Amino acid sequence: MSGTRVFHRHLHHTPPLAVGGSGVWLTDSAGKQYLDASGGAAVSCLGHGHPDVLAAMHTQIDSLAYAHTRFFTTQVAEDLAQHLIERAPDGMSHAYFVSGGSEGIEAAMKMARQYFVVPATHVSACYPYREQEKQETPEQYGLRLAREVDATFYLPALVLIGLVWLTQGVRMRARTVTA
Repeated sequence: MSGTRVFHRHLHHTPPLAVGGSGVWLTDSAGKQYLDASGGAAVSCLGHGHPDVLAAMHTQIDSLAYAHTRFFTTQVAEDLAQHLIERAPDGMSHAYFVSGGSEGIEAAMKMARQYFVVPATHVSACYPYREQEKQETPEQYGLRLAREVDATFYLPALVLIGLVWLTQGVRMRARTVTA
């Protein structure tokens, strides 16, 4: 393992190569077993190779491995959200699924910022196969989207820049007059 290209947590030590796991035990490439006392920082709390977990994973993978949540939902996600909300404190009505803690924190910060600070602004996605109208040529479709982006972001930004410039100009004149 000295030729590893993985940037490990310890710069001068390469950890053992884990090749298997069963229950609470991990096995390295030399056959040595270790009690897995961290369980992937608590996310693998059911142990390695639990038959019920493996069966559920295989059932899902055999049906659908992945569908991006920006465009699709799945029955498994809907069922889990319903299960969680039925047991959640009063006032909670929806679940938002992410793949880990860092992504969860980032998503929570973005949601809070959008809710409390920034009004949400959206423009059409640039997908002709979804959004292009039947009578539009590709060029017309592109121009329509460009006008939408300009009207949503560019023109308000110019207005804001103009207001800042005017405010700065008024301040500059006020300093000149009072000096």
